[in-house]
Amino acid sequence: MFAMRMNRVFGFGALALGLMVSTSQAAYIEPLLRYGFDGGTITDSGLSNGASTAADGSYVNDAAATTDTPFGFSTGAMDTNGGTEDYATGGDADKLDNLGSLTITAWVNFQSTPDGNDRIVSKLFNNSGPLTGWDFRMANSGFLGFSELNATGFNTTQSAGSISTGPGWQFIAVSYNAGSKSATFYSGAEAAAVASLGGSSNGAFSVPGDTTADVRVGSTAGSSSDRSPDALFDDVRVYAGALSGSQIETVRREASTLLYQTSFDGTLDTLPTGWGVLQGAAGPSGWRLDGNGSYRLDGSGTGVTEYTGALENGGDATNLDNIVIETSFAKSGDNVGGIIARAQDNDSFYHVRLYGMNDALEIYRFDDGANTRIAFMNATDTYNNGEVWSLKVALIGDLIEAWLYNQDGTQVAFASATDSTFASGSVGLRATPQASYKNFRVLSIPSPAALPAGLGLFTLTMIRRRRRL
Repeated sequence: MFAMRMNRVFGFGALALGLMVSTSQAAYIEPLLRYGFDGGTITDSGLSNGASTAADGSYVNDAAATTDTPFGFSTGAMDTNGGTEDYATGGDADKLDNLGSLTITAWVNFQSTPDGNDRIVSKLFNNSGPLTGWDFRMANSGFLGFSELNATGFNTTQSAGSISTGPGWQFIAVSYNAGSKSATFYSGAEAAAVASLGGSSNGAFSVPGDTTADVRVGSTAGSSSDRSPDALFDDVRVYAGALSGSQIETVRREASTLLYQTSFDGTLDTLPTGWGVLQGAAGPSGWRLDGNGSYRLDGSGTGVTEYTGALENGGDATNLDNIVIETSFAKSGDNVGGIIARAQDNDSFYHVRLYGMNDALEIYRFDDGANTRIAFMNATDTYNNGEVWSLKVALIGDLIEAWLYNQDGTQVAFASATDSTFASGSVGLRATPQASYKNFRVLSIPSPAALPAGLGLFTLTMIRRRRRL
């Protein structure tokens, strides 16, 4: 871990969407593991926590994708209602080992009454590794259970209240506090806020350690019996830390939605579909696809390009407000690489960038061409020519937050600012030659008005994050 340095002027406190421990405050926080089941695939969009690869999953046996989702906010969910032992596996996700306290959330829709010991999410000893692990499961008669395995044995607790075991989407969660050796359970629904189902402590609980078991949704590696409920699953998450009830309610209401993503495949020397040039040229001496999965800026002079094409939700790409933008890029030496957001035209937008002269993460406001730096932080690492670094930017109301990750996936800077000049607009890229972007992704997030009242100030862990290449 390393200490972050933050200029006092730009260290703004904010509401948190999750709980982790750190030295810098952030409003948008991601889980360690997140399966959205969109597009028929199982992609892990969570933080890496030092893992070299993401815990992308696969369907096992008759588990398959479905378009039945809670709220209709996503494009897919998982259906295990096909046979015996139907589930999703993400392999041995090392980032979920040795967590201590943790929180698991999931949307479930039972298609038939689940049996006691049917699993929701599990990473439990599989008879070929250390005696450790955890799982979130069904107990009898609709009660929820949490289990933790350590040298003292298989230790469990369950909820005081029960959930519906019939059809219909419901939101369930368990918050495990390793310090107090207790687990608290929660449930909610599409039209019902999260409520506590109670829980209890178990003096034999400890910190779940390192297990070679694979993480599974709808099953467990800790049993040879069929532990798969006939159910639909969506937006399954694992967080580091014991989230409170109000934080878990935020997760229920979050419903982040993928709006657009690209890996910049396409014909050499053309523009990607839906992209246009605001500053600079297009073609071999400007913005162009290089035919090898990169969107480049060559030639000379600053270049700005924006995306105004189709969105996954059918919305307007020129009117994006509360969003998260992610991209991975390489650049030459002291030059600039970054993104634009809430763009009005070719010289009015927010610009978040890595500035090569001093390896700083900077947030700028360009207003009719006049630029003002409104936040910055010097990176704790030095950018070397040609390395692929990653940038994440969250815009939530008047709040702008930015994270910078080096080639190893380590977070090396965080900066934030508040500014109300632009409420919405298009997104894109801004750079000086030569720059090469490997991917670009945009997600929608809730407006500040959608967040529940009563959340306090929380902080973000310095977490190693995988590169999105």
